[in-house]
Amino acid sequence: MSTLGKGICIITGASKGFGRALAHEVSPLLEPGSVLLLVARSGALLQELKEELHSFTDKQQLAVHCIAVDLATRTGVNETVRIVRQEAENKIDHVLLINNAGSLGDISEFRSFTDIETVNSYLSFNVSSALALTAGVLQVFPCRVGLRWSVVNVSSILALNALPSWVLYCTAKAARHAVFSVLAKEEPNVKVLSYSPGPMDTAMQVDILRLTGIRHCLRSAHHPFTSVSGLSAATMENVAIFDSPGKGRGLKTTKELWAGDVIFSEASLAAVVFDSLAERICHSCFRRQDKLQRCGQCKFAHYCDRTCQRAGWAEHKQECGAIKAYGKIPNENIRLVARIMWRLDKEGSIVSDMQLTTLEELEDHIADMQDEEMQEFKVDIHNFLDYWPRNSKQHTIDDISHAFGVIMCNGFTVSDQRGLQAVGVGLFPNLCLVNHDCWPNCTVILNHGKIELRSLGKIEEGQELTIAYVDYLNKSEERQRLLKTQYFFDCTCEHCKNHTKDDLKLGGKEVDGVKPSEEQVKEATDYCFEMLEKMDKSRLNGDYHEVVKICEGCIEKTEPVLADTHIYLLRMWSTLSEVKAYLQFFEDASDYARKMVEGYTKLYHPNNAALGMAAMRAGVNHWQAGQIEIGHGMVCKAYAILMVTHGPTHPITKDLEAMRMQTEMELRMFKQNEYVYHSMREAALKNKPMSMMHEPSSMEEGIKNLFHRRK
Repeated sequence: MSTLGKGICIITGASKGFGRALAHEVSPLLEPGSVLLLVARSGALLQELKEELHSFTDKQQLAVHCIAVDLATRTGVNETVRIVRQEAENKIDHVLLINNAGSLGDISEFRSFTDIETVNSYLSFNVSSALALTAGVLQVFPCRVGLRWSVVNVSSILALNALPSWVLYCTAKAARHAVFSVLAKEEPNVKVLSYSPGPMDTAMQVDILRLTGIRHCLRSAHHPFTSVSGLSAATMENVAIFDSPGKGRGLKTTKELWAGDVIFSEASLAAVVFDSLAERICHSCFRRQDKLQRCGQCKFAHYCDRTCQRAGWAEHKQECGAIKAYGKIPNENIRLVARIMWRLDKEGSIVSDMQLTTLEELEDHIADMQDEEMQEFKVDIHNFLDYWPRNSKQHTIDDISHAFGVIMCNGFTVSDQRGLQAVGVGLFPNLCLVNHDCWPNCTVILNHGKIELRSLGKIEEGQELTIAYVDYLNKSEERQRLLKTQYFFDCTCEHCKNHTKDDLKLGGKEVDGVKPSEEQVKEATDYCFEMLEKMDKSRLNGDYHEVVKICEGCIEKTEPVLADTHIYLLRMWSTLSEVKAYLQFFEDASDYARKMVEGYTKLYHPNNAALGMAAMRAGVNHWQAGQIEIGHGMVCKAYAILMVTHGPTHPITKDLEAMRMQTEMELRMFKQNEYVYHSMREAALKNKPMSMMHEPSSMEEGIKNLFHRRK
């Protein structure tokens, strides 16, 4: 159904559970000028729901009214009908009444119900009120030409099937089913639907489980051919906190691990989209979308659709009001700290059974900040105090300062759905306990809304778990500088102490045992650095032909001197492989991509995510160039790495699996008859021209920035 027309919709039991969900589903289907009446006992919950709906829909489009009454009483029913009568003055073409209000009642054996008052009270709310309210609304809106009438009875399979100890519930549902069956017979112009949604995760379901423990009975009553296994929950049983020598607290494994094992997954305590991407990234699922729906209240938050908007409302609700009151948009640091504080105020310092540490226990390193950093830090705190609502719990300056310090050195970037670009920042308390090593045994990836800590190889029981805070392609001195500046510690890992592979990263090319002089290498390195700066400017301006000119000129001059593992040459090759593919010079792109992969292979850990992404790109480039044999090999190499770093369920791995199957099929065809393969490929490309590549944006750079983030 695309629209319900301009109408009046009444939903009973709207404050929570299925009724609340119905309000969200129905409201976008009502045309401008419609009225939505929400009926329930709790005025506070109804008002909260109203605010949610207005954040999704402009107030001018839909009038939402809350009716806080007890439908078990005559007064409650009469008051609801009175308000409906007031709204009847508006010109409408559809009346929709959803009788959802109901209760579980006493789950006891039949012989215990000897008190007639208890029975009458239950039936009054669950049967009589639905009958009286429906009759009253029918009187307000007599049938006329052009007026549609719809009545929905939210029912249950227990209206037809008896269940021991459920005498009240079964009786009420059966009676309501009969009531609305009669209505359908008497009023042929009224569309009547009795609908059983099945078992749902609502407060009533929780009560059922608590009182009876018969989840399986309910499930089988609705889905008799479906077996239901026990519920499972993720745990932190694979890790333990310990004092790491020279590092403070850390995490170690409690059992032997192998490459690709998920050690733990963790949802963020809070996360926000970067300021620069606020209108291009969903604020709930962090997916990149071309068209996003804007919050109708604050006009700042953007979402894929109403599903994402509802999912993100719990975090956005207080933020929405604060932004409206503040009158402007605070930066991402302020928004993140505010979300953290709101959540902790609501749920306490431990928000999950899996949480190993609290915000208070995390390091803030405020005392280690430089003067310039401290000045920015103080500005953020000042602006936070202006932004923080007066009606929210007030915190001390020390607590606020600590929260800002924590996110400055413990915030982790959140990637988009492809895992290729950092789009936001969040706080993951357990992940903050994982220490750094330049040659780590673990990696971190965002998968289906949670970060996963995954092992890169075999890890012995009791061994410390580590990740890399900075990119290993930097020389040891540069890595140590970055770690000291950004994370306030001195790295003493083996690779830093021994300057492992530093000679490869800025070294000269050896030909027949002869190396260029240090002066020649330095001159070529300096020239490369200068050209990289020019290249970056042209790339930002979108002048890709100039990028090609700069890079190819630089490579022609420096490639005879610099080693094929020189990090500046690797950057040149990486950029050229992207830009050449974008410009559809696929043979050139594949050549540069292959050189990049060969260089990365000599420098990176065999299961490094950046190496896997580089191999993936090289595989695509070679496939585009018609070099199917090399392309398939590169795709398989990438697939093997990403199965470890990303896992089989990650969107990139799924795409890569499809690519692997495609190239494998084409390779078999190629080996059977090379001429036929190229003829078919050429014909296919002519009939379906290859689409332009996306604008170049380094996949490896995205991967490198998906770990610790500090602004």
